[in-house]
Amino acid sequence: MTHTVASYCRICAASCGIIATVDGDRVESVRGDADHPTSSGYTCPKGRALPQLHHHPDRLDGATATGVTATGFAGAGGAGAAGAGAGAGALGGRDTDWAGALDDLARRLTAIVEHDGPDCVGAYLGTGLAYDTAGFVAATAWLRAIGSRRLLTPATVDNAPVLRAAEMIAGHPQANPICDFERAQLVLIIGSNPVVSHGYGTAVANPIVALRSVQQRGGSVWVLDPMRSETAAIADRHLPVRPGSDAAVLAWLVREILARPIGHHTSDSTTPADRASLAQALAPFTLERAAETANVPAGTLRALLDAIVASRGAVAAWCGTGVTMSADGLTAELLRWVLLILTDSLDTENGMQFHRGNAFAPR
Repeated sequence: MTHTVASYCRICAASCGIIATVDGDRVESVRGDADHPTSSGYTCPKGRALPQLHHHPDRLDGATATGVTATGFAGAGGAGAAGAGAGAGALGGRDTDWAGALDDLARRLTAIVEHDGPDCVGAYLGTGLAYDTAGFVAATAWLRAIGSRRLLTPATVDNAPVLRAAEMIAGHPQANPICDFERAQLVLIIGSNPVVSHGYGTAVANPIVALRSVQQRGGSVWVLDPMRSETAAIADRHLPVRPGSDAAVLAWLVREILARPIGHHTSDSTTPADRASLAQALAPFTLERAAETANVPAGTLRALLDAIVASRGAVAAWCGTGVTMSADGLTAELLRWVLLILTDSLDTENGMQFHRGNAFAPR
């Protein structure tokens, strides 16, 4: 009998509320939950495609020799290759029970560790494991137990500059500020498409409503992206910058704001020597260079600068994976932090602030 079940989407950190229509053990459809307190009925195409993912013919629903033990991985070299051959021959790619599959996997991994050392075994913990606390703890504990340091996650692939910049500036890789869409006056989105992805780090449960709320208050949304994405389509201004030029644009913005201080944080948190050193490093990034590098008219960049200056204390900015996976990803992230600091927009209610949760006492 068909019925509906209230749940939430586990694809990303936005955790949008969903209503699943279920017939027996089959999910027929997924839609947004209009009564959800944060997503208010919104869900992205990935969330609505959950039934197709759940019932995909290639999904591994049971234990098999090839699906669980990954023969190709086990054959990485030496005794591991021998172990892989023996295991594949024993089980022959047939369906098996979990006990048999796990025993086979243990034999292969043991052979690899004994022959080549524990760092020849690595684990990739995907985004889904972020919502499986027991699974994450078990996986990391297992790596420690065998002595392997090879832990990979989505963050190590596409988000490492964000974590490293936060560690360098704020002292902890997870100390990243989030946008206050209810108060921000200028939202600068660089290489990100939150209408589809919900953002990365700054996870937005209902991105279209959040961005339009900024516009309805008289604020503006600017998008720097080579493509006219879904987010760029609803932005006030879209700058189709050349791929890889984001750091040059940010360097010019910081250079100009540093030359005419508009905030107060510079005197509180830096020394004249710091500011002089930064100004010297950014001196080559003139308007002409930034415009040529980004293939954007100089007048458009000036308009962006003027909008940022006019929004002092209420600027929000973040870089997406389109930036952080580039060669200059860390540089762009560091410059984003500096831009927020120089405009008095870091850790403020009107710009981007740290979410203290239960770990930090509220101010």
